[in-house]
Amino acid sequence: AKKQVDSHIKNADHKTSTAKSQAFRKVCNKEQDSITANISQVYKDTIQSNRQALSAIIETIILCGKQNIALRKGNDEDWSNFRAILNYRAISDVALKKHLTSAHRNARYLSPQIQNELINLCASQISSQIVSEVKHAGFYTILADECSDLSTVEQISLSVRYTFEEHGKHLVKEHFLAFIPTRDTTGETLALKISEKLSDLGLQDSIIVGQGYDGASNMKGEICGVQARIKKDHPHATYV
Repeated sequence: AKKQVDSHIKNADHKTSTAKSQAFRKVCNKEQDSITANISQVYKDTIQSNRQALSAIIETIILCGKQNIALRKGNDEDWSNFRAILNYRAISDVALKKHLTSAHRNARYLSPQIQNELINLCASQISSQIVSEVKHAGFYTILADECSDLSTVEQISLSVRYTFEEHGKHLVKEHFLAFIPTRDTTGETLALKISEKLSDLGLQDSIIVGQGYDGASNMKGEICGVQARIKKDHPHATYV
């Protein structure tokens, strides 16, 4: 019988069961956290680590934007301005360094597609803040001009000018809102594009009190120009 008991004690199943029972008793006596709690904590730590790394990536993109630094440089993505700044930051950022060196290649958030997505998300946040301030002001001036991008597609650059109260003072703010692509540069089309964009941004109910364009006939025309068509729907929109 002793031989059988000794054999049983050395059995792998017995050792596993003993370890599990000891762990169970410790959990019941609150001497250690449960496996579920430990897994949950690891999961939370992973989320926090990913957020820290992603924050560093977003801040680097914002820095490039503020300083007018192109994210890419040449054809090699690994030697781009974006990667160079990020790698330099990783020297003192432990979480970022760990992310760059140990994360799976398809989960590092560094690809051009992810960069563009983050840029668009940043643009959306900035645009929402500007629109919120314009709505709070209640009235504003639209500023627009035509330009062509590298692919020769005509675009309308749309900006707004408004007053905003900050720290007890009323400030005059002027902000770019969007580029609006267009294939047609007639006054009718441009006015329609501008109106549609303002509606998309949620500014259709705010009062337009001014318009600022260049001297091109399709912009300043008193009958068919953009300013005349905008003024038809917004009588207070004085053209300058």
